[in-house]
Amino acid sequence: MERALFALLHISKLDTDPMVLIWLFYAFERLFQTKAGENFSSLVQRIVLLFNLGDAQAKTVRREFRELYNTRSAIVHGGFEIAHPMHNEILDKAIDDNYLKISEPAEFGLALLLAAIQETIVRGWRYPIFSERLDGQEIG
Repeated sequence: MERALFALLHISKLDTDPMVLIWLFYAFERLFQTKAGENFSSLVQRIVLLFNLGDAQAKTVRREFRELYNTRSAIVHGGFEIAHPMHNEILDKAIDDNYLKISEPAEFGLALLLAAIQETIVRGWRYPIFSERLDGQEIG
């Protein structure tokens, strides 16, 4: 939980900037205790479990989280078009578009992260713990 809160503090010091998305995923991965190599599906599954979402709500969260994840991936892997560092629309006509490409997913991510932290605290937990379980259907 502490690392997720520290990430929020870093986010609070930033303007709408690609680093916001990096810090959001740092916070999600720390709060949801994901391991290296666990991906989008693991995070979404844990979010759905934490909030006990129904199918329609889970579908909405999955769609919005996918947009957030794809934007983060584009930034991390070099596919995101970076705006001019002066943030001046005279120098770069794409400033507004760039801002929206970051701000819209970031707003969703921040709201989801805050809700997840709040839900964790309301349950009296330091952080949620997820476990995998295997069951089987007997033959016959």
